Amino acid sequence: MSAFITEARGAIAGVMRLVIFDRRGTDHFGVTNEAAARSFWACVLSFPALVVPLALDFADGKVKGDPLAVSLVRILGYIAGCVVFPLVSYWVLKWLDQAQRWPVTVYGYNWLSLVQNLGATLLLLMQRAGLLGTAAEPVMLVFYVQCLAVEAFMFTVLLEMGVSGPVALVLLDLVIGAGIDVAARGIAV
Repeated sequence: MSAFITEARGAIAGVMRLVIFDRRGTDHFGVTNEAAARSFWACVLSFPALVVPLALDFADGKVKGDPLAVSLVRILGYIAGCVVFPLVSYWVLKWLDQAQRWPVTVYGYNWLSLVQNLGATLLLLMQRAGLLGTAAEPVMLVFYVQCLAVEAFMFTVLLEMGVSGPVALVLLDLVIGAGIDVAARGIAV
């Protein structure tokens, strides 16, 4: 357990360095297939980022339908979101002649997603509590733009290539995420 905590601490420290656009953040990332597999624990750790907004939606009456069915569909959508991008990214990286960098790319992506998901949940809670006031929407927008910029920066550093490959990966992530979200919400309505 302490080895996992040490690895998680290092990965999160690396992500936090990326947030300030420090290339050395990726020095903290695992580069093996085993490290990539372990990084999926970041998805487990960020599960509260799904539960909290869902609970708030139920409390506010924003969710219609059977609560169990809606919860199950959202959970399945969350799991799909954790798995689909890493799987599809392998083929994109292979196409870009970067397949050897897939493990470290998935490792960084999963730990970055943890930080982004928990940050978004914290902002949502602050918004719902009225702590952001009239600045809530601009703050959320800046946060999401920053998330995309950090993700693109991370892919640029990891792939050591021009901007086209990293931008393609970010766009792929956006499309997959939006598709899964629309499908999950459509099924759960």
